[in-house]
Amino acid sequence: MTMEDPRINNLLDLLGHSSLYPPQQQAVSHGLLEGKNLLVTTPTASGKTLIAIMAAIKAIEKGMKVFYLTPLRALAME
Repeated sequence: MTMEDPRINNLLDLLGHSSLYPPQQQAVSHGLLEGKNLLVTTPTASGKTLIAIMAAIKAIEKGMKVFYLTPLRALAME
């Protein structure tokens, strides 16, 4: 999966976004879509959940299992 991959645009459309936020773009430029490990610390509503979703999709494509935890029920319901 690369930024040119139509699945990224489909995911953005599904979530109602027209483009990636700057932290999401930085995560991609630092190797998120190549499977690199990243530590993402950004403010609330800056796009961390989409970063996690993209990382999960990449892991699933590689045949890995994904377990996603959130500290708040409100985040889990998104």
